[in-house]
Amino acid sequence: INLEDLLAKSRDLVDYYIVEFLNINAAGSDFRQLLKENFPESYAVVNDKGKFMSFVENTKKILIKSGVKVLQFVIHFPRCECLTLDSNNLKQKQL
Repeated sequence: INLEDLLAKSRDLVDYYIVEFLNINAAGSDFRQLLKENFPESYAVVNDKGKFMSFVENTKKILIKSGVKVLQFVIHFPRCECLTLDSNNLKQKQL
């Protein structure tokens, strides 16, 4: 997904965004196998803590830079975390 393109095309259609990253452990082995076979690059990211956290941080930066309202930003790994991204102050606030 090109997040910047998606935001540009949808920002006038929505009041806010809710972003939640897939809980790969809860998705089940069938889903993990499907992801591995059909989307190997995504599978590699979600199965490597460093790559995943880099992807999460990059996603946060894109969202904050875009100035869109992000009501919830949820990750499940390495621990469950739910943030509100405050684009006015370029900060993340813990809910």
